[in-house]
Amino acid sequence: MTRGWRQVSALVVAVACAGVLVVAGGDRDRRTGPDAAPDAGPPPLSSRWPAARTSTTVGRLADGMSYVPALYLDVAVSIGTAPTPDRLAERLVLRGELGAERVLRQVPASVRPQFFGLTADRGHLYWVEVVQSAEGTASSIWRAPVTGGAPAAMVTADAGAGQFYDRQDDLVVADGAVHWVARREGGDTAMTELRSVPVAGGKVDIVTLDGDLLLTGWPWLTSRGRGTAAVVLVNAATGRRVAVPSSAAERVTCTPVWCRTTTALGADVARFELMQPDGSQRRQVGAATVLPATTEVAPLDRFEVVADRGGGTARLLLYGIDSRTFTLIAVGVGSAVTRQGMLWWSTGEQDAAEWHAVDLRTLTP
Repeated sequence: MTRGWRQVSALVVAVACAGVLVVAGGDRDRRTGPDAAPDAGPPPLSSRWPAARTSTTVGRLADGMSYVPALYLDVAVSIGTAPTPDRLAERLVLRGELGAERVLRQVPASVRPQFFGLTADRGHLYWVEVVQSAEGTASSIWRAPVTGGAPAAMVTADAGAGQFYDRQDDLVVADGAVHWVARREGGDTAMTELRSVPVAGGKVDIVTLDGDLLLTGWPWLTSRGRGTAAVVLVNAATGRRVAVPSSAAERVTCTPVWCRTTTALGADVARFELMQPDGSQRRQVGAATVLPATTEVAPLDRFEVVADRGGGTARLLLYGIDSRTFTLIAVGVGSAVTRQGMLWWSTGEQDAAEWHAVDLRTLTP
């Protein structure tokens, strides 16, 4: 078992743990057999989509410090983190075409800064900044322009008990505001605060909702489906709540279009299925050696990114939901991330990592 597979396997275990979704109509399909990856191996990305936009970059900045991308805007532009050469601070860096580098934020390492939930909208980047001090943990929302030299600006320090897990929907920019969820403190039942603030800053608006919820596919929120609790979707605009059909043995995570279910069968082995929120179009994805490789469900409503360790070689694959076919992305992958229509992954050892990206939006049906 390679080091790369061990890392993907750990990610897979974490992915199989959320809860969620609903709506739609139509007759439910009976479960189909697994869409198994061919033993001979699926075709590579370059063969199936020769016009796909891709890139490969070294995981180091010009000053030699290790760089980890947290968001790709396209295959040539990414935003990620790197320490300063003296390791006294952590930087959020925009890495552009032809190796151009721009520091968006620099925070002393003494407060153990973390940058979560990066997202882009209308020429601006938004992120959550979490720091720790003797007074405790504090979260704030920031933004910076993608181009130009204007400095980053704090949108709000009033993040509440924000729930940030470095997911695509940690922050959602919609309707001229930044939205996120926070835990409602106190009380015997779980409550969630849906918080919003204008993109340029201002007063934070708070709407309290029943349940332990996370954002997904604005304006929807999802319950986490912990234990045997039913998974539900909540529409923040209308208040509508809909339950997702599932069994107590399944872990369910959804977008408003597709749901991912996993049922543990043993160490690194699970039954992995996709279905629409009303339970229709349900099918097993691959054999028991195929598991989800990223936290985001069904990027662009067209794909699932999976890891397959069948045959003794760990492979990162792209599953086409409509075609029910697999495409080989890479072998020996350290980590994989999907966000805003982009997929990126690392290969090589940590000290000599390379980062690869593909724009899923360029994969024509």
